[in-house]
Amino acid sequence: MAKKKKDLGLLIFPFIILISILYIGFYVWMGKYYCEGNISLPLDDPFIFFQYAQNMADGHFLKYNLEDQATTGVTSLLWQILLAFGFVLGFSGMNIIYWSLFLSLIILILSGIFTYLIGKRLVSPVVGVIASLMVILNGPFLWACFSGMDTGLLGMTILSSLFGFLKACEKKNFLLFSIFASCMSIARPEGFIFSCLASFLILLNQIILPKNEKPSIAQIFPVFLPVIVGSFWLFLNLVLTGSINFN
Repeated sequence: MAKKKKDLGLLIFPFIILISILYIGFYVWMGKYYCEGNISLPLDDPFIFFQYAQNMADGHFLKYNLEDQATTGVTSLLWQILLAFGFVLGFSGMNIIYWSLFLSLIILILSGIFTYLIGKRLVSPVVGVIASLMVILNGPFLWACFSGMDTGLLGMTILSSLFGFLKACEKKNFLLFSIFASCMSIARPEGFIFSCLASFLILLNQIILPKNEKPSIAQIFPVFLPVIVGSFWLFLNLVLTGSINFN
């Protein structure tokens, strides 16, 4: 029985990757077909991210127009940083869309994998497979991933944080949760709220444990990191723009 479960896991990962690659290939083909051979995105909002990311790559953090003061015009610090890497690597103009779609492909694949791991850990490998397929074949989520916006990134970081949360509660190893939830806290404002709630629940779980099972302060400290990272992003907005609102 154990061998069958292991084989099922080995099969689903390549399948998730294959489905994701086929989808993005179809997406690019359809986009070029309807846009007379040009690559495009379904929204204009991603181009705001592209502008901020290009200026970040050039050393002008949180600036849309170089001659203006810093503004909080984007809702995701993490997505802005990831896009900026594309400009650093040499993508420019409309070609940055290809980098955005590559990131979206990775996000979709990771979302499917983390969903499988969550379903497997909570119920069974079969449930993990069904859940992962429901995610990677879900129309609204696919649109979120490939729209060029930060919503797909938020979804993936929520799934990865949930996986880290489960491992943290079971094995008292909080490092994985800390990394994933820190990313979630700067993926979107909602991610910061979720990371605070998840950190609180982990701390609450540790408080109610019997005394001989409680982790040390050093072990529990990483749980605070997502809150610190998200708070730093808000503080940075306040210092640079005079507001913690993303506008």
